[in-house]
Amino acid sequence: MLTIFTIFVLTTSFGQDEDFYSSEQKAETKKEHKGLDKWSFGGNFWMGFGSTTYIELSPVAMYKLHPRLMIGPGATYIYQNYRNWGISSSTYGVKAIGTFSVFKNLNESIHINIGDIILHSEYEALNIEIFDMNFDSMGRRWIDNLLVGGGIYQPLGDRGGMSVLLLFDVTQDPYSPYTNPILRLGFYF
Repeated sequence: MLTIFTIFVLTTSFGQDEDFYSSEQKAETKKEHKGLDKWSFGGNFWMGFGSTTYIELSPVAMYKLHPRLMIGPGATYIYQNYRNWGISSSTYGVKAIGTFSVFKNLNESIHINIGDIILHSEYEALNIEIFDMNFDSMGRRWIDNLLVGGGIYQPLGDRGGMSVLLLFDVTQDPYSPYTNPILRLGFYF
């Protein structure tokens, strides 16, 4: 165990040492990662338990078009179990996301330790299971959701960060799995 720990510490130490790598190795590494510099990967995960179990997993890939604008695709999976009614369902689908930084790095301008104030929108196409009044399944159906809102994006490193969003489902489909307002916490790397 001590050997593994020592190797880990030495590897990490040399990985942080700029002089350890030759200039050719540095240039090659930079060249390899240049294509990924504009991409961030992450998403959000949400769980709620009680008389209703709610689990949501939404991975996304975001591409930085401009220092203030990020867009990307994503997927959504939601599991719901209603113990009182004895039913459970799975919802899945795809989404397109757009985020625009209205105010960048507020710490530099007004000295508040907050990253960016952002506007956020998501278009989702979700496949949901529909139940009748007797809680019998009536099959599956595709619905569209448009979520809009805003929040705070706190950068963590060069590409990654954390977002806290307050969103609203403006389509208000009666079968939507969301109730307004929607609070989202996301992480990107």
